[in-house]
Amino acid sequence: MNSNLDTRLHDHVALAEIELYSDLLTVVATAEGRLTVEEIDRALGVAREPEAESRAAARARGKQRRRRRRTTRR
Repeated sequence: MNSNLDTRLHDHVALAEIELYSDLLTVVATAEGRLTVEEIDRALGVAREPEAESRAAARARGKQRRRRRRTTRR
């Protein structure tokens, strides 16, 4: 390692992205096949919506919000 490296300068966003990428690469390296979206999310620490809620239910909620916005604008 280079002992002349100035460690006072850090790009915290870049360092966080590198850490996430290395976590994902570790999971990929140990996987026996293609990763599912859920496995990738777990490796990255991403919280997903509860499985009980279907896409149709999410769409219905979105439609309700849009209707409410339209009626409140009038």
